Amino acid sequence: MQTPLDIGVDVAKDEIVAACAANTFAPHSIANRPAELRAWLKSLPKGSRIGLESTSSYHELLADLAHGHPPSLARA
Repeated sequence: MQTPLDIGVDVAKDEIVAACAANTFAPHSIANRPAELRAWLKSLPKGSRIGLESTSSYHELLADLAHGHPPSLARA
């Protein structure tokens, strides 16, 4: 079983940048598009927590996809 992660996400129109509080992975960019975000969410350990900024409406796609997904979602 993988350990849940605490992840912070910076949201922009075309991409998100994700960083892990425990430095489990290097900060990296993910296209702010449904297929790429779904694949990234599926790669996270169950129970991981995601904190994201609300940026205009650009955060809504990730928030909607993460809602109900195994990782928890914390909106800042």
